[in-house]
Amino acid sequence: MTDRTIAHLDGRGIDERVTYSDLDDAVNLFNRTACKYIALLTGLGHTTLQPTILFDWERIFTVPFDIRRIRES
Repeated sequence: MTDRTIAHLDGRGIDERVTYSDLDDAVNLFNRTACKYIALLTGLGHTTLQPTILFDWERIFTVPFDIRRIRES
């Protein structure tokens, strides 16, 4: 259904309308199912597969790129 409506890979089309809410529900269902299988197969409990920020990636934008310009001023 996704290939036929959203990705347009299947040229046959489909009679139903697929909304982004339907896609969001499918992704959430996959998230829950994958977390259960990961716990079953590995013994590691995950509540979500959503990525988390591990370090302050914005910090690099708070310092000047060329420090020679600061010394010359």
